[in-house]
Amino acid sequence: MGKNTVTLDAVVKGEDLTVNFNHKYLSDCFQSIPSDSISLQFNGPHKPLVIHGVGDSSFTYLVMPMNR
Repeated sequence: MGKNTVTLDAVVKGEDLTVNFNHKYLSDCFQSIPSDSISLQFNGPHKPLVIHGVGDSSFTYLVMPMNR
């Protein structure tokens, strides 16, 4: 068990949200997205995360959050 914090440049819309994900599941999809920028879509706490390339709908990745 551990903790990791990463800071990225981003354009953020919506309310603040705290969600926990397994970093391995997040990083697994990055090689499959042909875009230089990605979109992370959150629908609220305890809801899945949807990842896809900006301007490219050919690949969609769903990540389930971890329980606390």
